[in-house]
This record gives sequence, C-alpha cells and structure tokens, in this order.
Amino acid sequence: MIENVQITRKYSLEPRAGFDPATDGLRNGKPTVSPLPLENVEWHGFKSYLLNKHRRRWALELFRNARRYQHLFTNLSMLDSFSKSKKYHVLQSLIALSKYLGCYEEFKAQIKAYGIKWRKPSSLEAFLRIRNNSNGNVLEWLRHASEVLGEDSATFSEFALSSGLRTSEAIESFNLIVKLSKENRLEEYYNESLSTLEHFTYPKIFLRNTKNVFISIVPGDLVKKVSQCKPVTYNSIKMKLQRRHTPLRFDELRDFFGSFMVQHGSLIREEVDLLQGRVGESIFTRHYFSPSFQELRDRTLKAIEKLRTMNGIEEELSAAKWKKSHSNEHEYILERDYTELVHRVQALIKAEGVSETYKGCKYRYWKHNGWRYWVMPEIKGLPKTLVLNRACDSP
Repeated sequence: MIENVQITRKYSLEPRAGFDPATDGLRNGKPTVSPLPLENVEWHGFKSYLLNKHRRRWALELFRNARRYQHLFTNLSMLDSFSKSKKYHVLQSLIALSKYLGCYEEFKAQIKAYGIKWRKPSSLEAFLRIRNNSNGNVLEWLRHASEVLGEDSATFSEFALSSGLRTSEAIESFNLIVKLSKENRLEEYYNESLSTLEHFTYPKIFLRNTKNVFISIVPGDLVKKVSQCKPVTYNSIKMKLQRRHTPLRFDELRDFFGSFMVQHGSLIREEVDLLQGRVGESIFTRHYFSPSFQELRDRTLKAIEKLRTMNGIEEELSAAKWKKSHSNEHEYILERDYTELVHRVQALIKAEGVSETYKGCKYRYWKHNGWRYWVMPEIKGLPKTLVLNRACDSP
C-alpha cells in the first residue's frame, strides 16, 4: 500500500517466572513496537483511504486528528489527560492510521498494554441522558433556525426532521434528490408507490461499516419540495447559524424522530430501528421480523404528517397575540381570529389530550412544550365562537 514506509517489529522473547512461556513483543508491560517513520507516511493516500471507507465529514475528522496527534502513535499515555469524547475521537483516528499502515494488531496490543479500554455508557449514564434530555424544545429551536437559514436550508431542516436520518446522511440524501431530479432520474432513488427513499441502491454513499441506512419513508410532497432546492453543505448551514449565535442541534432531530415515532406513530422499536439503519442482532430481528412495508408506510406517513403539523404549529402558537384572562391565570385567542390554528389544536386535543379535573370541572388538555391547551365553546357576551386557552403546565 505504501512503498516508502517500512514497518519493522523488534520483538524479543522475554522469559517469565514459573512455567509460563516467553511473551512475544512485551517488555516491562509495554509492547516493543518500533517507532514508525510517520514523517514518511503518504498522507494523501491515507486521506483517500478514509474517504473511501467513511462519510466525508467523519473521514476528514479522522484525518485531521491522525495528523495532529501522530506523536501519540507509539506512546498513548497522554490519552488519559483528554476528556472522554476527545480520547475516543483521537483513538479512533490512530486506529484508522494503524489499519492503513498495516500494523493494527501491534497497535491493538499497545492499547491493551496501556490499559486503555473501550467503555460503553453505564446504565446510570444512560438513565441520566434520558432524564436530562432537552429534545422537548427541539421543534422550537427548529422554528428559530429555519428563520435564520435561507429557504433551501430551511427545507433541509424539515427533511432532516421528517426522515430521522443522521445529519451527514440527510445532507447526502438531500443533495442526491436534487441531483437526480435535475437529471430526470429520481425514480432510481425514490420509490413513489412505497413513498420510500431506497438508500441501499447507493451503497457507496449510505452503507459504510457499522453506520448504515437502508430506507427512509418520506412524503412525496416533501421530496418534490427538496427536488426544487439547491444543494446544501454542512459548513454553510453551520456558518449561518453561528453568525446568528444559534446552536447546532441537528443531531437531536434524529433522537426526537425516533421517540416521536414510538410515542405517537404506533411504531414498535424494531420498525424505528429499521428506518434509522439499525438492524439488531436478536434472533427475532434477524430471523422472524418481517413487517408489511405497505402497512409500515401508512403508519409512518401518518406519524410524519402529525410531526410536520406540530412543527408548523410551533411558529403559529409563538406568533399568535394571546390575551390575558380576567383572572390572569391563563391566556386565550379566538377562533374568529385564528380559525385554522384553533381547529388544528382542537384536533390535537381530541387525539392526544388528557382529561383532568380543575375546580370541580372536567377538561381535556393537550400538553405541549410546558403549556396546557384547552378549548371552550364560547365567551360570555361574544358571538358564539371557540376559544383556545393556554396556561403554564405546572410540574
């Protein structure tokens, strides 16, 4: 692979006490791998190697970290001074470099000798992540981000939310739709009868090592909207948001999508995993799970429509001119002023509301983003009209 790089092993057999055999390549608990002539590494070749194996964004991050921390390749002791996240990313980069240089087994021995272990999040850490998640207001963030971004990038945001893809996958898919539509070849990617983007037909883009995605069920009107846009890049979106001091939260859209599909879309976990590119190793998933794609399509599209409705409502609820009640305990708007909004929230109250008793009267509320919404038939002294009320949802 690299003609001008020579990798030699200076191993010796170190005798050990007792009847244990000699240990190949270990001295004083550390592997005796000779320093690699990293100054002669063909970095351009390494970069191409990474781009062929990984998505561009991840490949470039691996490349940058490998060059920056190449001095740790034969001395990993400094890794302990890094944060967990940084330690993980640096180690991933050095592992990729070792595979490219053909000395992965030796590097793996070195990792073991330094006592470095891959550690999965503990059950407590997983619980705290769930408890402390801030995804509840991600639609509010998305509304604000869409105002900051241009029309094409705002459409990308809607696409990322509705598809549940990883950010890099959503960008690749978005741009592929734009490209194929201009070439009148969109049918090669989008199966209109199943409302499905068939990512598996482009394995070089979407099937990479452990992080894959096979299909996405996306409404036809959204695909058509995307096809009329210009390509987007991660950096352009990032810069637009940073200039307006708006955080990047696109990765949270994927989490929100998965949770929403289970809670509001009547999808089971295995179906959500399938849509997000995870095929579990359980016997049920590998050998018995066989959903009807037509039926899965219908349930998913129905849930996506509900998700898009909620996303659209965010902006309207924020922009509405709410009036204070006489008691100052709640706010309200009138149907005659916001007919469509009141009817849409009324439908959500009926579909997802909870019934509770307040001051001896029974009400049905829709709880959303720290508010509880309910509808009353009329206000005394006004022509008959629906009234949409809201009050802070006390914990």
